[in-house]
Amino acid sequence: MPSAPPTVPAPAQQQTEPASATPTPLLTATTPAAAPTPQEQKVSKPIAQQAAVVATIERIRALPVDEAISVWDLIGAPHLPWVALNTSEGVVLLSHRDGSLAGVLPWKETRAIAFGAAQPYLAVLTDEAVKVLTLNVQSAVPLLDAEVSLELPVSGELVNLLGFSPRDTYLLLLEDNTVRGYTLRNGKLAFEVALPVETGSRDPWVMTDDERLLLYAPPQGNLLIVDVARSKLIGEIEFDPISALAISPDGKQLAIAENRVAQNETYGEVLIPLRLGVWEMSILNEREVSLSLTAELPFDAEFDGANLPVTLEWLQFYPGERPLLLGIAHWRGEGDTPSRMLLWELSNNQQLARHKTESRILGHALADPSGTIATYQAGDGIALWSVKQSP
Repeated sequence: MPSAPPTVPAPAQQQTEPASATPTPLLTATTPAAAPTPQEQKVSKPIAQQAAVVATIERIRALPVDEAISVWDLIGAPHLPWVALNTSEGVVLLSHRDGSLAGVLPWKETRAIAFGAAQPYLAVLTDEAVKVLTLNVQSAVPLLDAEVSLELPVSGELVNLLGFSPRDTYLLLLEDNTVRGYTLRNGKLAFEVALPVETGSRDPWVMTDDERLLLYAPPQGNLLIVDVARSKLIGEIEFDPISALAISPDGKQLAIAENRVAQNETYGEVLIPLRLGVWEMSILNEREVSLSLTAELPFDAEFDGANLPVTLEWLQFYPGERPLLLGIAHWRGEGDTPSRMLLWELSNNQQLARHKTESRILGHALADPSGTIATYQAGDGIALWSVKQSP
């Protein structure tokens, strides 16, 4: 749970003043002493004439995948017409409109893949290098016509491809517990910040749209704040272990899934959901960075079998006229247990929809601007989902 706020330097603008001229700012996380209920915070109680909002998560179509191919991950991006699969046969690019094959990269040692945030980039991490390809969106075979626009050598096992910054200025890597940002324009190292903790391969992170702040959640707990402009870790805010993290499109809200650590007789340490909070993030007078808890969303602890806790693995602010939050949860350990797809309404902090899949979702992404969700499940191929709301 958040504790007393630490005192740390605030993020600087891209052109910073000398350090001696910068007042010492505060980085804070605050929880209301007596938090009102979500209805008291956001809306009045509904009158009898008002119809309740109902939403469902519906499967709209499927794209078959050869069951002989092992699939480790699925990625997508709203601005691109494809999803990409990291498979035992290499990187496979498919149209999410009709499932047609858009190309294969026969790099069988691919460890991770990521799409650009706004440009048609595809980053591919292998044991030897990370390559950024510029895809030809006009081509029927964009992978075959792709150009390698950047190639960086890597070494060692502790390399994790984080992805691209929100404006595609940087390619972000985590190497030996150090975050590094490389400028896509010329491949030069723009910043590097050593993190004072052991990191993992699935740690959640987000970056503000102006690319000033990177927020990173290591497995031990807490939220680390990196000032990109000054290439400096400016502090950390105390949280219980975070399994999922999302930032709103306007950069003013964070959704954070906290958990408590428990001992499991078979699997050792496991995470049990503790709180799904919505936090307001503000930078006041460029001197104070503040996180304030504004709502707690309903997400009760649930177990598969006798003792396998279901943990939130992914959060995403969902596009549309209504403020919605999408989540995917499942048991984090071994086994093909089902996943849950969840939807919350942020205007009244209520859960609108919950869909339980038959098998575990191994990859997920928003696939287009309308909010189509793409998932991959072993034996079930790629499924495309849509959120339906009424009245």
